[in-house]
Amino acid sequence: MKVDGRYTIPQLVKGKKPKSIPKGSSLEKEWAKKIWYVNYSYNGKQHRVKGDLNRIKDYKEKAYQAEVLLLSIKNDLKNGYDPSNPEAFLAQIIQDNITLKDAVQKYILELKTYARPKTVQSYDSKLRYLIEAYPEKQVKNFTTNDIQKYIHGKIHNTRPAKLFMNNKSIELNKPIPWAGNTVRSAKGVFRAFFQWCINNNYYNGENPTSKIEAKKIRSEVETKPRHIPFTKDDVVKLMEFLDNHDTLTAFFCRFINSTCLRPDEVSKLRIKDIDLLKNQIVVPLNTTKNTKRITTERIDIEPNLLKEIVKLELENYPTDYFLTSNSDTIVGASSIGSNTAYKRFVKALKALELQGKGYTLYSFKHYSNLQRLNAGWSIAEIMKANRHSSVSMTDKYLKQINRDTDISKKVVPAI
Repeated sequence: MKVDGRYTIPQLVKGKKPKSIPKGSSLEKEWAKKIWYVNYSYNGKQHRVKGDLNRIKDYKEKAYQAEVLLLSIKNDLKNGYDPSNPEAFLAQIIQDNITLKDAVQKYILELKTYARPKTVQSYDSKLRYLIEAYPEKQVKNFTTNDIQKYIHGKIHNTRPAKLFMNNKSIELNKPIPWAGNTVRSAKGVFRAFFQWCINNNYYNGENPTSKIEAKKIRSEVETKPRHIPFTKDDVVKLMEFLDNHDTLTAFFCRFINSTCLRPDEVSKLRIKDIDLLKNQIVVPLNTTKNTKRITTERIDIEPNLLKEIVKLELENYPTDYFLTSNSDTIVGASSIGSNTAYKRFVKALKALELQGKGYTLYSFKHYSNLQRLNAGWSIAEIMKANRHSSVSMTDKYLKQINRDTDISKKVVPAI
């Protein structure tokens, strides 16, 4: 009898019933010596599945394992198993039952092929926290409430926190409740991950992060200031110190200020990317944060930066040398790397007792944007200088304008 026109109902075949029983034996013992198998046909082709049945000599054990095999084959066929393509069925089983841990592992491996290392590290860290909360949970069983409950727990966390760095888990002595920025970042990571799961058929239905209620997971933890624009006094003091003690970091910082390039982008520039004939910087596609961009970007070299570049005498070096390296001449065969540049920058902050003010290398971008605005640049011009795809992105760099705007002596017109 065929089921759905594809296969016949599997049957257990135990061979012919023994006709004679040797002395000291039994019918069951002799029957257990026969070749047993499960027989069925699929699309007209006969299939015999023996498994490990015929290694078993005990009749009762063999009968039990045969029943298990028979039921397993029936269930597999019912669920779409095609004996001519077992790999497809296995892939489907993985899709239907993949755990969060296994899915995250696959996701991070794929992410590494196109995302920046810093982005991968951020995603990996936040997804590891989620795995810690739901180590064996299958992706298909996640709900909005699971994610909401998890984030709410991180906001109100009172247990010692854990940090995931370089594939190691480090337990701290104090809790670190999630602040608003961390919550927003985590929601973005989870949204992207579950969308990837949906695209790969690991999750059915609407993205579970899409219905998270903002009020239930709003953090009241104050976010530590980061990327704060310099005050005029502090930036003058810092650059004077760097000019006298660390000319490489001084050049690195001025480059960010003039171009609004990200630190990682600056660290990856080579001499061949500096086109002095056209007075432009070519930004390689593999250094940009925007993975959707398909055309190479060019940035005009403004006069102040041009003076700094000319001092380097780039014509004396191979074109594949990096513009910034640990070399005493600034230019060198290996990149300084954005992390090294940041550590040298922090060292200068400590020497000047400017740490704790939220200053980072990105502060030069923020400071530069505010200076441009104060100098009369339009929002559109600042947006283009930053290579932003929307005005909202540019607004993030200008939100600190209120800090240096004094309205205490302004008169409000009477009504």
